[in-house]
Amino acid sequence: MENFTLTFEYNGRSYSAAVGVQGTPEGKVFVVTPLDEELNRILSGNAIIREMDGKMETDVLPEKVEQTRLKLVIASRLSEYLNVPCFAGDVCLMTQAHVDNWEEFHPLLRHEMHHDASID
Repeated sequence: MENFTLTFEYNGRSYSAAVGVQGTPEGKVFVVTPLDEELNRILSGNAIIREMDGKMETDVLPEKVEQTRLKLVIASRLSEYLNVPCFAGDVCLMTQAHVDNWEEFHPLLRHEMHHDASID
């Protein structure tokens, strides 16, 4: 996959971000660089979103509220763009309408499915 530009809505305005794609043995790494100077500053130091095991994963820092809000918006939009479910912790940021089997990717539901399917 080549680098691309992603558009997203944040605080009622439309923005764009350059998304660099790097392949790793575990999956893909997306490095997000908002094209707006202020948003780039907000996201600074925490601009990576990963695709692993068929789902997007993003790390957020709860103490950085504005950065967390921005990153979740971008991760959700990236998830929608790639049609891959995205999780922040155990919360799916992508609606079921986009991925029919999103429950299979949910960290907690997937654990429960495997736990319930154990052999007696």
